[in-house]
Amino acid sequence: MTTLEASLKLINWFSENDYFNYPKDLNKLLVIHEDDNDKYPVVCALNNLLSENFVACESNLVGEKIYFLNRKLEQMEQDIKINGALACNIADRVNWFCQEIIKDESEMCDPKEVKPKDLWNILHILDFLKKEVDSSSKED
Repeated sequence: MTTLEASLKLINWFSENDYFNYPKDLNKLLVIHEDDNDKYPVVCALNNLLSENFVACESNLVGEKIYFLNRKLEQMEQDIKINGALACNIADRVNWFCQEIIKDESEMCDPKEVKPKDLWNILHILDFLKKEVDSSSKED
């Protein structure tokens, strides 16, 4: 497991849990087949998140460390910049899906101003496609 993979697992952990208790929650975070070597990237990821002021850490009396998010995930905004070609491609895919698949133009994307809702719509499209792939693989 890499530090990036551990960070992704931790972010997912915090999307469902208010805190991470180290080392108590470590085995819940790591799947059964992962070995003790996979604990190191988790510790590195926690330290990275601490240094980025993403989480706060408190120690309790039994020597465990409790990590809390500084803010809810929904409140942690990121600034991204995309060029016009990418914006046009995003709008093209979202608008095609709206017009041809769900027949609902209320979610159309403006390529001059791609918004967070457009990124959410891309995730909805991927979820839709995942369900299609899953159902077709069950039929095989």
